[in-house]
Amino acid sequence: MIDFRRSFRAWLEDRLRIPAREQLNSPLNEARIQRVIIVGKFPNPTYEYYFAARLAARGMPRYETIDFRDFNEASIEPAGVFLIFVRYSTKPIIKWVNANRSKLAGVGVFWDDDISAVILGQDATARYRYRLYRDAVAPFKCLKTALDKVWVSTPQLAQQLSHLRPRVLPPAPSDEIIRPRPNHNKVTNVAGHILIAYHATDVHVQEHAFLFDVIKVVLDARPNVSFEVYAGKTTRSLWCSLNSSRVFIKEHVSWPAYLEANSGRFIDIMLVPLAPHRANASRSSTKRIDVARVHAAGLFSDCAAYEEKGKDEILVPFVRSTWINSLLALIDQPKLRVSAASATRKRVEEMIELGGLGLEIK
Repeated sequence: MIDFRRSFRAWLEDRLRIPAREQLNSPLNEARIQRVIIVGKFPNPTYEYYFAARLAARGMPRYETIDFRDFNEASIEPAGVFLIFVRYSTKPIIKWVNANRSKLAGVGVFWDDDISAVILGQDATARYRYRLYRDAVAPFKCLKTALDKVWVSTPQLAQQLSHLRPRVLPPAPSDEIIRPRPNHNKVTNVAGHILIAYHATDVHVQEHAFLFDVIKVVLDARPNVSFEVYAGKTTRSLWCSLNSSRVFIKEHVSWPAYLEANSGRFIDIMLVPLAPHRANASRSSTKRIDVARVHAAGLFSDCAAYEEKGKDEILVPFVRSTWINSLLALIDQPKLRVSAASATRKRVEEMIELGGLGLEIK
């Protein structure tokens, strides 16, 4: 039985592997690039955190975004286009690329997750795994031509996809993405009251379960604390079982709605746990941006995503007792919260500076 499972998993791994192509990362003719088209799922934080600011930088070619679900091949003149897929595509789009490769100025792709690890992991629903395979794996297996550029979000993911010879593209959000939006009033918390939040999708089932015991202890120990969590069908019942008036369970919302809801907010402490498994080993540090947006002190997992920590940022092992103690310390020490929040804000400001350098596509 064990041998069968290993053989089946190896077969799946092979099915999920994006094949390498000859002439990967080949030299490009700068004069041919007349415009850049980003194909992805919009609106989406991946585009905002990695491409929007870079493409808007001085000296970059003109650009546009097209949702991969609405791609109209007949309306696009391929001559001079550098096409960049941000995670997603479809087989018809790839067929169009194959047919027009000689006219296109270049083709690139960006991945910000270890897609095969998410599909083979335990947390994602069957429906989500299927969609990932359909939209982020299967189309690229049909690509018959070279990829001129392959970008990934982390060195760990670059190692996983080393056969594609990818380049690491760190997060580079725009300044606007963390600033309060116009006409938003700042929302502060009641004096002496501490708001803790965990903003993540249901893909992070292990993290939700891990935090449940942590938050239960903290709420019992500190009556001045409340907790906010985004939870979907998979994790909502878990948090509902706390049956506490100090636990606020929010529905998952669209990316624009999330930005709108959190613009100008002040959250005292944001939790960023990452369970130690393969999919999380390739995660990037984009959660820092969400922490900085709400001026929070972040409590981060001590893992590869945050190993280059800023001075005074707080990283802790994925151990419940350690998270409880660290969280209680943050609750009880306002100066500790201020220094941790400032440290994360500084790291995000460093990310923002990267956006002004543009995107190296030539």
